[in-house]
Amino acid sequence: MVDLSAFLWVLPLGCLLIGAAFALVWAYQGRRGSGGYAALAFACAALASGLDMTRDHISPWLVVMVVPLQWVALLLIAEAFLQRIGRHMPRWPVLLAAPVPLAVHGYFFLAVPDLALRNLFGSFVAGAIFLTTAALHRRERVEPLDRAIFVTLMAVALFYIGRSLTWISSSPMASDAWISSVPMILLYMGNTLAALSLALLLMLAIGRDLMRDHMLESRRDALTGIGNRRVIDDAMSADASGSLAIAAVVMIDLDHFKAINDRHGHAEGDLVLTMVADALARSLGAVGPLARIGGEEFMLLVPESRRQSAQLHALAAHQTVATVMPGKAVAPLTASVGLAMRGPGEPLRDTMRRADLALYRAKAGGRDRVVTAADEALAQAVA
Repeated sequence: MVDLSAFLWVLPLGCLLIGAAFALVWAYQGRRGSGGYAALAFACAALASGLDMTRDHISPWLVVMVVPLQWVALLLIAEAFLQRIGRHMPRWPVLLAAPVPLAVHGYFFLAVPDLALRNLFGSFVAGAIFLTTAALHRRERVEPLDRAIFVTLMAVALFYIGRSLTWISSSPMASDAWISSVPMILLYMGNTLAALSLALLLMLAIGRDLMRDHMLESRRDALTGIGNRRVIDDAMSADASGSLAIAAVVMIDLDHFKAINDRHGHAEGDLVLTMVADALARSLGAVGPLARIGGEEFMLLVPESRRQSAQLHALAAHQTVATVMPGKAVAPLTASVGLAMRGPGEPLRDTMRRADLALYRAKAGGRDRVVTAADEALAQAVA
């Protein structure tokens, strides 16, 4: 008869490889994020399953650690799934409750050895861990991948609970016969399938999150943290496709900013830009696309739904800059603002040019003011 127990080594070896892959992901994440939890989880799973495979050749004190190590691995993989959505396993309840399953496991291993009850209880705890994880993940079922994660977490939880029922209904089995029994090999293969499914979904989720983060970073101004020119380009594309209608363009330029750099240094100038950007984001960030488009110049695109209040938003931008107090003897900040209302059928680029001309008029007229582009006067200038 073929010894099927050799196939069980697929689990520890597979866990080692998966753990190494997640360690590389964690390094790519800048040594932060859920990849680190996943690497530790699969390292613990590899150690636990390796000890289990060699239980007849190692100290019983090492064998007794198999199930607790499996629990630690499951808690770590649960934390990996939850951390990427901004959630965590309830740490204090877990820490306070941990002595109970450890004591029960130790009792049925050392005091009253009972393989069936140990596996019954261990599978029940594992099922409870994944049920808790699925419950905490249930609100993230918006995208298909998140729904797949929720379903898989529930399936794994039911798998472990099903294992409990298997141990209840199975006949007593000695430890030496357990490792080569067909039911246990099937259960180990189930463990392998569960581990691969969780690893694949988590790797896909982390990859998607990294791509999303890179996309957000590519649309964020490195100095101020608000949008950059790409935000405006994306809004123009959305306007062209009909998914976002732009009604007005507001151009904002800080007055005498070069003097701040000359008198106080570029570090102070950068601080001023950051403070102004933060103030504009708080005041106008909910209105429409807002971006720093170069130097000390900012742009706000007012959507069609806010057309009637476009003038108020331009005034709010002017007043917001005046409220920024950078300190270090920097003179009170002012801004010149140009506003252009978009005409029927007018290309958005032409509206932007008219807003820029209105800003130029504000600068030429003495700065510290809001100028609205006059359709009839500026149409010729645009042409």
